Amino acid sequence: MTQRARPYASVAIALGAATFLGLIASAHHYAAMAAEGTPMPWRHAMVMELPFWYAAALLTPALVEAVRRWPDRSRSRAARVLEHTVIALAWIVAQTFLEIGARRLIGTGLPGPQPTFIDQLWSTIVWTFPVKLLAYVGVLGAIYAVTYYARFRERELAASQLETRLAETRLQLLRAQLNPHFLFNAMNSIAVLTREQRSSEAVAAVLALSGLLRDALRDDGRTLVPLREELGVVSRYVDVEQVRFAGQLAFSVDVPPELLDSVVPSFVLQPLVENAIRHGRAPSDGSADVAVRARATGEMLTLTVWDDGAGPHETTRPSDSGIGLRNVRERLAQLYGSAQSFSLTRAPSGGTIAEIAIPLSHTPA
Repeated sequence: MTQRARPYASVAIALGAATFLGLIASAHHYAAMAAEGTPMPWRHAMVMELPFWYAAALLTPALVEAVRRWPDRSRSRAARVLEHTVIALAWIVAQTFLEIGARRLIGTGLPGPQPTFIDQLWSTIVWTFPVKLLAYVGVLGAIYAVTYYARFRERELAASQLETRLAETRLQLLRAQLNPHFLFNAMNSIAVLTREQRSSEAVAAVLALSGLLRDALRDDGRTLVPLREELGVVSRYVDVEQVRFAGQLAFSVDVPPELLDSVVPSFVLQPLVENAIRHGRAPSDGSADVAVRARATGEMLTLTVWDDGAGPHETTRPSDSGIGLRNVRERLAQLYGSAQSFSLTRAPSGGTIAEIAIPLSHTPA
């Protein structure tokens, strides 16, 4: 709500509440006089009660503005008590002034001569002072309740926005940490080919690496990408590794077509495939067999990367396994909290299974 619209809204709310309370007070006044044997017209009961509440309603926006402009925390307790004492006295005088003025303008319908405005103002202040003071305290309490609730919501929103910005910053730092690590390993493979004077294979690896550079250096702000795009990154990484392995790397992908558009964290599979290739090589001939699989189970998407190596030690955990897997674990925790899991286990037939489970979604969050 804009600053200009806020006073009008306050007046509308105050007038609505005044009408409701004024009608209740009028009905009570009407019934009380009837019970005492001196019934009065309904109009007279409303003239006696409604001006009191409407006067309070018209003064409420000014009190709201005073509370907003001079928050209590900026002054001492003695200063606040003195200030509210002065405001309460001014409120009671102003409310009585408006109340008496409205009654004299409308006409009470009472027989006999009417007192002067000043006499009526003074006598009304004296006789209704406790009631008007309670009305001031009630209105002030309602204003503080609404004000503190609004401030609480603003602080809650600000804290939520800050938490979101911190999470986004953390993800960007993790992505920035992963890219140099990823590119270093790819370029190290090319360096090995060059030292071994396998120039044609090194050239092929450089060409494959150019596609990886586009992936790794792309900065479009996305933390989630379609699975088909993530598989493309993995495929280009495997192309680089295929050159170095000279045909001894077997790689396969098993993903149902309906899952290709599901969203996953960017660069989440490449470190798993890299880890599988590094640790899944056979001691005898250096060959490796790596497979990527995706399955949907209920509302969860499970991604697995399998290799046919020796398998992890039974005490191995993702957090203990180098920068790539540690990065994956931290990014999953940032994105999904407790709604995700990441594990490294020994496959029944030998080798290692790296498994990620995240909520299944086709729309980036």
